Amino acid sequence: MFCHQCEQAAKGTGCDVQGVCGKKPEVSDLQDNLLYGLKGLAIYADRARKLGAKDQDIDVFMLEGLFATVTNVDFDPARLEATIKKCYEMKEKARKLFEEAFCKTHGLAVARVFNEGPAVWAPAADLVKQGAQYGILSQHENEDIRSAIEILIYGLKGMAAYADHCQILGKHNDEI
Repeated sequence: MFCHQCEQAAKGTGCDVQGVCGKKPEVSDLQDNLLYGLKGLAIYADRARKLGAKDQDIDVFMLEGLFATVTNVDFDPARLEATIKKCYEMKEKARKLFEEAFCKTHGLAVARVFNEGPAVWAPAADLVKQGAQYGILSQHENEDIRSAIEILIYGLKGMAAYADHCQILGKHNDEI
């Protein structure tokens, strides 16, 4: 576990045993696993969208998934595990959407695009153990680069929180 998402971060550097906010290591690892899966979903959804194919369910799930990883939003391990499993289903749906759009656009089937990374992610039997390998500290050795990555992710999480609330209120904007 490592989390430095909120102002309560231990010693101002981050929580590595348990969150000062009450986040347990299991929850932190599940959130890291979900975030990694969402990256895979985003890869395919973005490629499909660039080919003119989109799916509202995928878009809404992306917002909900990102929002679930914001500090103090969802510390329920069972709900996070269910969301991780749904993330895989949505990633596969986005992959098929991309492959169909590619075939329609180019007149041929897409070759296997990815051999590793978030695009080929699938939930393991032990979701907590799997999530532990995707934590913040695993993203890059260089702390400046890692910090830049995290700032972008926090920005996306913040936008997702607002967009998710808009969805709940019946408002939608494809540009977001």
